[in-house]
Amino acid sequence: MPGGVRCRAIYQGDSAPVLEVLGAQARFVENGAAGEMTVGELVNARCKETLVTDGSFLLTEVLVPLPGPTTVSGYRKFRRRGGMDYPEAGVACSVTFSAGVVEAMRICLTGVAAGPLSVPSVERIAVGRILDRDVMEEVGAAVRSAVHPADTTNERPKRRRAMVATMTKDLLRDMVKGIEG
Repeated sequence: MPGGVRCRAIYQGDSAPVLEVLGAQARFVENGAAGEMTVGELVNARCKETLVTDGSFLLTEVLVPLPGPTTVSGYRKFRRRGGMDYPEAGVACSVTFSAGVVEAMRICLTGVAAGPLSVPSVERIAVGRILDRDVMEEVGAAVRSAVHPADTTNERPKRRRAMVATMTKDLLRDMVKGIEG
């Protein structure tokens, strides 16, 4: 908005949500000083500022930790058929299992906020539980409730909310199939 101080744009990137759920760290140099933060923190901080830099900021490295043998992850995106490859909505998820029970879960959404949106309150729903159909439904419904996209893309906000819920459930179902072999 002209003269405004708040960005109303929607972040529509694929990489940052995936890197965020994988626990990636970004190393950078800013004004001659080295720094490190999660990729999500970096992208969200940069989304609040202008994307044009005066040269005082340089991303130098992205470190992605190797997931453990009982961790599965994935990404789904919703985009218009025949359109640009930007996600109208997307969900990245990483789940670590221990004896069939969810030990840890990370979910990060795209296309629904000004930056990648992590939803820790939703993630906690599954921890300590078997990831069955009922838990998947709970997580999907909580994701839907957690997002309130602005009407700034080609797709209606109501549809994008519904799609992140559906994609979350589908992704979790496929991840369970993957861990079961």
